[in-house]
Amino acid sequence: MIYSCRADKERKKILCATRLTDPTGLDFSLTCSKNNGTTCQGGYIYYKDKNGDYQQTVIKSDDKGNLTDQSNNKYSATISGAGVSFTQAGSKQSSMGEFINGSNATTIQGTGDLSSFKFNFTYSNWPGNVSAGGTFSYNGTFLQAESALQKAGFYHYESDDNDIFHPSTLSYHALDFRSPGEPGTGAGSGHFTVDEPWGLSPFDTLKAGTGDVHLGEHNSYVPGGFWPHFGEVINTFNVLKDLAAPF
Repeated sequence: MIYSCRADKERKKILCATRLTDPTGLDFSLTCSKNNGTTCQGGYIYYKDKNGDYQQTVIKSDDKGNLTDQSNNKYSATISGAGVSFTQAGSKQSSMGEFINGSNATTIQGTGDLSSFKFNFTYSNWPGNVSAGGTFSYNGTFLQAESALQKAGFYHYESDDNDIFHPSTLSYHALDFRSPGEPGTGAGSGHFTVDEPWGLSPFDTLKAGTGDVHLGEHNSYVPGGFWPHFGEVINTFNVLKDLAAPF
């Protein structure tokens, strides 16, 4: 995995993105839970190639947004708080994807209650249980984006108003929304940070909905979620420390 980290002075936080090396755009691997030495290895789905060797399955997109793997099987993508899941055409079973660091940033249109959101994924961070992260834009105003997030099951927690990792700036007020995640643990939670204008003029209220998003972590504000999320934060900082990137 190839990380490119820098300090974003405007947002007052460290951003870890990826080098843009793959001209095909979207690259996601598919995850699995039961290693069997053949079609599931090291937590990733594999397929048998023409030579009888097992290769890791990778989902790519063409210039029209069509999703296929190396065997030309077609896929559809669905975005939720847990991450980006892929379903092969003709199948009812979906697999969670992991953005491959080192591939191009990619844009995916949301579906369902998130259909008006367009996502630009640029990284994954497994030490922090983030399977995909990047930015989003909404086809409407920031107020409409916030309403759509609430309808989709993402909530604003008052404690996030003091979140030092997603602070407001002189340019915008950061308002966070999280999905609850799994009951009892908060696992598989999505986290949106909406950029709100500070002003309240009619012009300001027309500002488009934009911000940051990362998917798959624990929700620290639900029962059972605080300590796992605390561990994710520590793990992420340890990765940044090991990279020792100059800022």
